[in-house]
Amino acid sequence: MSKAVTPSMQAIKTPEGLLRTMKSSAKTLAGNLTYGTPTGSKDATGVFNSFQTDNINNGIFRVGANGTTDNKYAWDGSGNVTIAHGLSRQPIGFKLLDKDKTCDVYRTGGAPTDTLITLTCTDKTANVTVEIF
Repeated sequence: MSKAVTPSMQAIKTPEGLLRTMKSSAKTLAGNLTYGTPTGSKDATGVFNSFQTDNINNGIFRVGANGTTDNKYAWDGSGNVTIAHGLSRQPIGFKLLDKDKTCDVYRTGGAPTDTLITLTCTDKTANVTVEIF
């Protein structure tokens, strides 16, 4: 799958850039929107631990159990994590995409900013995947 291209004069100056831009537009218009593509390795539980943003303005992040090192993010001793979401705007919210234990994840630390969001998990031994949008 080719990476989406922002339509700009520089992107469409070459035949390849124009083709990628047209494919991206056609994919979106056809309703083939995707949250993101898993990249990299899997964590100790066998779940992908990094994602590339696709054609929806969001970020997908894997948060590992407290003490794990195979994820970029892990719950601290209190069950908190601060994620640099990269949206360049204040997120509307977040949702859980995957979890391996019964737990609740909620926002703490005040309103999210255009760069950071702080979440808390009721079970710091849980591994979760969250979408921030």
